[in-house]
Amino acid sequence: MEQTQKSFNEGEFPKILTERFKEIEVTLNNQIRMAKVEIGYSLLVPDKEKKKIQKLAEKTRTDYGKEALKKSNGDPRKAISLLCSS
Repeated sequence: MEQTQKSFNEGEFPKILTERFKEIEVTLNNQIRMAKVEIGYSLLVPDKEKKKIQKLAEKTRTDYGKEALKKSNGDPRKAISLLCSS
C-alpha cells in the first residue's frame, strides 16, 4: 500500500494511466479505420469482384500454407510459426 501511495504521489501512476489510454486510443483509431475500409469495400466493390478477390485470397492462403509445410518438413506447428513470422 505504501509503495502504491508513493508511486501515486511521485506521479508515476498517472503517467502509466496516460500511456495506457494512449495505447487504447491508437487501437480504437485503428479499428475505426478498418471499419471504414470494410464499409467502403462492401458498398463500392461489386459482388462479382468480391468473389474474384475471395477466390484469389483462398488460393494465396493455400499456396502459402503448402509452402510453409514444405519448409517445415510437414510439421504443422513449425508451418504455423513460419506463417505467423512472415
